[in-house]
Amino acid sequence: MILIILIALMVIEVAALILLLKIAGEKKSLKKEKLKVHHYLVFFMYFVAGLFVVYLVGSVYLPDLMKPINSGNYELSLENPVNSLSSLYFDKDIFSDVVDGSILVDSEKIVNLVFKPKKIIEKGREIEVLIEGVNDGTEVYFEDKLIIPDLSSYTLINTTGVPREKGILYKGQTFENTSIWVRNDYEYGELEPKDSVEDYIYFNFPGSSVYSFKELDKGIPILTDWDSTETKIDTTFRHELRLKVYHGGGILSLGFTKQDLNVNNGKDEYTLTITDLEGIEWYKKVYEDDGDKKDSNKLGEEEDYKLDINLERGIYTIYFDRDENNKWEDSTIKDIKIGSNKVLIVGSILPWEGFNFYTKIYGEENIKFRTYWRDEFDVKITGDESRLFEVKKGEDYFLDLLKGEYYLSNSKGKTWISRFSVFSPSKENWFDLPAQGEK
Repeated sequence: MILIILIALMVIEVAALILLLKIAGEKKSLKKEKLKVHHYLVFFMYFVAGLFVVYLVGSVYLPDLMKPINSGNYELSLENPVNSLSSLYFDKDIFSDVVDGSILVDSEKIVNLVFKPKKIIEKGREIEVLIEGVNDGTEVYFEDKLIIPDLSSYTLINTTGVPREKGILYKGQTFENTSIWVRNDYEYGELEPKDSVEDYIYFNFPGSSVYSFKELDKGIPILTDWDSTETKIDTTFRHELRLKVYHGGGILSLGFTKQDLNVNNGKDEYTLTITDLEGIEWYKKVYEDDGDKKDSNKLGEEEDYKLDINLERGIYTIYFDRDENNKWEDSTIKDIKIGSNKVLIVGSILPWEGFNFYTKIYGEENIKFRTYWRDEFDVKITGDESRLFEVKKGEDYFLDLLKGEYYLSNSKGKTWISRFSVFSPSKENWFDLPAQGEK
């Protein structure tokens, strides 16, 4: 594009020179003739064109050097803030009067702020847009991404000495260039100071969901009560299974037993994958069929596996992914042993035998139960609430639990359990997952 502009300028300059020479009736070369006014005019035009070329090249290849020349301020026209001919304007008229140099908004319509600078903003250049508002109930989006949230129902918490209605005084911890706001209806206790924003959120607001405008780090807390004591999950699982494990670093041991049911044709495989919180794979292997690929209905032999893998400190996902050869789940995983005392069971599961799980609810959770095939079963709940309920054949049962700690048990199994939260084999195995911040 720049090359085309340069060529065009040169063509225009040459044409101008030829035209001036003709008008002046030039018959001698410029070297032998005394320079006249129109000669200076031609030279001046070339000088201006040269400066323009220098400006273009400098703007593209030396942007920092040209920044004082290229920078500029754009302001909304108070007389006409919706003028499409201006560089900065709103695409809808939502305004009333101008008072003390400010435009008053008289509408709650969604409106776009259009910015069309007079100068092209090259790649690598930066612009700064300053938006000031007086109503904290307004949300601002940039290219359909939220950049200023509606904080009218939130409270700023990490400021010094801010009292709360319930008599709790905040510790007054602040973080550089960071504000933490909490929804007004969220219940929590006295806030403890921490060394980082991630730990502050993790330990003071476990189980919460976070929307972050700051680039958070891995957010892996140091669990002082972690050790490599083996955790055994005394449940047989059919279908897929996903575990979250906190590991303090070093060798993590994992053992399990695979047993095929052989009620469907095709291979019965499990793919074991271990990933960290960033999704990086640390281990992957396919555990093959036991050799019976027919629907013999003959229970396969138990196949025991054990592996040791060297991992850094962190939280890992251990994922048993069932084979896709069969329409229905045709293999089981059981006798799972993990060299960590911090283990969670996450996502939908299908316990094939009885289970005993612990869970902690921070707000309100809804757990869906459904019988597998033609079975029915009872589930017992103890803890902050005691209850016994029946799940009938072919029907869904939705269990609503409020904030608290609960134990769920069932002796029969063959139970679909669907929820967004987590279980653990026991209370000692529980740990809070770091909030996965939306950006």
